Amino acid sequence: MNECLIDSANTFVEFLKKDETQMLQDGDTETLFALHKALKSACCSGPRTAAEKGMAALYKKIVFTKIEGMKEGLLQIAQQQGFDALRFKGHFRINHRTLEEYDKVIVSD
Repeated sequence: MNECLIDSANTFVEFLKKDETQMLQDGDTETLFALHKALKSACCSGPRTAAEKGMAALYKKIVFTKIEGMKEGLLQIAQQQGFDALRFKGHFRINHRTLEEYDKVIVSD
């Protein structure tokens, strides 16, 4: 099985950019794209840090609450790129010492 690994908000944005049909555009993904653009064009650390924190929070929300609803569209994008499955794997920082790990696999039925 050929699997695409998505391990960060930046990887997720780059993955969604390859979607020609724009089928997964909703409020959260549009905000994620805007924060990604702000991160790339930030002139100093203040706006860059704010964009990084916003992207991390929004990506966490998407991974934990919206992935199941986006399953079909994500699989279509993955299949356009030659993948059979998607794996969302990584961690989110809860506080200074604690990480919350996640590992979600999306496979076509």
